[in-house]
Amino acid sequence: MVLSACNVGRSSARYGDEILGMVAALLHRGCTTVVASVTRVADYRVPDTMIRYHRGLRAGQPPASALANASAEDVAAPFVCFGAG
Repeated sequence: MVLSACNVGRSSARYGDEILGMVAALLHRGCTTVVASVTRVADYRVPDTMIRYHRGLRAGQPPASALANASAEDVAAPFVCFGAG
């Protein structure tokens, strides 16, 4: 699952060490890998990074490697690969 909107990858811990957030919910519900931004990201940065990411996936790279390669050209793109990347 790819969530390219701002801050959607952030989680917070609550009383009892319960982790809350979109990524935690998706992983809990069975998504094996979630790519999400952990902070604000400029709209103009997202398309190029996501295009490179999806090209990497199509070329057979695992999600974490595809994201690392896609982000190497734009270190200001704050995406993180969660789960089995």
